[in-house]
Amino acid sequence: MNRKVAPAPGHPRKLVQAASAFWPQTSIETVKCSRVRPKLETFVFLEGQQSFWLDGAYFDIDAGHGASCCPKALTFVLDRETEIQLLRGTAKPLSKVSIVSPVTWLEEMEVEKGARSSELADFMSGHLNHLVWEPGPDVLALCNQISQPPKWLTGEMRELYLSARGLDMMLAVCQRIGKDSMAGALKQSRNVRVQMEKVRSFLIAHLDEELHIDRIARETGTSVRSLQRQFREQFGETVFDFVRGSRLDKAREALLRDRISVNEAALLAGYKTQGSFTTAFKTRYGDVPTRLRDGRGR
Repeated sequence: MNRKVAPAPGHPRKLVQAASAFWPQTSIETVKCSRVRPKLETFVFLEGQQSFWLDGAYFDIDAGHGASCCPKALTFVLDRETEIQLLRGTAKPLSKVSIVSPVTWLEEMEVEKGARSSELADFMSGHLNHLVWEPGPDVLALCNQISQPPKWLTGEMRELYLSARGLDMMLAVCQRIGKDSMAGALKQSRNVRVQMEKVRSFLIAHLDEELHIDRIARETGTSVRSLQRQFREQFGETVFDFVRGSRLDKAREALLRDRISVNEAALLAGYKTQGSFTTAFKTRYGDVPTRLRDGRGR
């Protein structure tokens, strides 16, 4: 069990801390390697490059320099004390803004669990969950305000100003987490749909053959469990309900077009007896196959 580190007595944590830093050049000594407390943190790299390890996760963020700057943001969750290890420094400038909140910030804001977004809750639930993203103009404007607060602000007014900008940044970060999660879910949903369409095409092409779930899964590149669940979710029926219905459709078409016998139609639909075929046929089409073949059906 991960042990949560509480703030030291007499030193209450802020809900959000906003800060900026600029170094003309960096080295491993510029930012001390140390153990850091559990937190939700966002770095917005405005210029420069930094590479480091957090536990077993490696990060290399490069925002470029001068005219080629392309700001990058990194948001991550630490749910236990973690060692940060910087790998190297550079002779070029590094400018970044950081936004830090305790991992318990949702509880501290007294947001009820039922009112929390599932995307944000999932992101907050795992050590070293992270997201690399490109900040938009709104986020960059906030970074500029944090880096260069009005000079006339001092004392508690300055802290209030930074806290307000920090909360605005937190809102932007949470929106980005939700957007990224929804985009990932949408992409996954589309991939599933494409895969299940592939399964359906395979079934239609092999209706005359003996079909087993293991073979269908193997030849369409899916697992048996995923195939059964996802096919039903996509099309509202099981794999073999679809197969039976498609075979009946094929038999019905042959009755209408070729006037084959009911017994031939039963065999075409995969039924061993004419009686069971007639029952299934009437259930699906509301009429018996003989009436349909003879042109007396509905």
